[in-house]
Amino acid sequence: MKHQKYLLFDFDGPILDVKRKYHRVYSDILRSFSFSPLDETDYWTCKRNKVPDFDILRRSQAESILEKYWSLREGVIETKGYLDLDELQNEVQDVLGTLHERYKLVLVTMRTSPEGVNYQLREHGLTGFFSNVLCSGSNQKLHNAHRSKWEIKYAMVSKYLLRENQTVNSIVAMVGDTETDIRCAQALGCKSFACESGIRTSELLAKESPDFVLKELRPLLNSL
Repeated sequence: MKHQKYLLFDFDGPILDVKRKYHRVYSDILRSFSFSPLDETDYWTCKRNKVPDFDILRRSQAESILEKYWSLREGVIETKGYLDLDELQNEVQDVLGTLHERYKLVLVTMRTSPEGVNYQLREHGLTGFFSNVLCSGSNQKLHNAHRSKWEIKYAMVSKYLLRENQTVNSIVAMVGDTETDIRCAQALGCKSFACESGIRTSELLAKESPDFVLKELRPLLNSL
């Protein structure tokens, strides 16, 4: 068995800036019910501070549509029109290009649509960097077990390693932007890199005790 070295990445946050997409979906849904949404800055501040959707909607007196909001959001957030709002984080292609020469890069995401992920990889010129894409939405059994998000990612990675005939010792690090990725890395026993560029503040990330907190991806090159 050839020993490989794997580097795991979350997609939204470390690689893609999803702020515009998140806010546009939220805004479009609220406006469809004649509510006035928060502006992008206020909305994103709420999301990064882990303010629940109910409380965000309540700021626009829209809490009564919470269940409809969730259903509509899930149905549209991974459609092409909204995916096209995502942008690459700074220097992502250069950093992934360098890392690709050293490790097998694997994308591990809670996205529900593998097709949407692959579309964005192609559109942003990232397809050649990742040896595999693990997408939780393609396996409902993972969700039906009532696991937390980090447990779902852990199960995805464990199953992948089994297919690859590798062990958790093959994983060098996991790069993400939420408590989900940090906890998964800790369970796998690998280094955890938390990116401030995503959907959590540096203060919330620090509470999870990651090995490193990064303002952007480039410092990762000298930290592995």
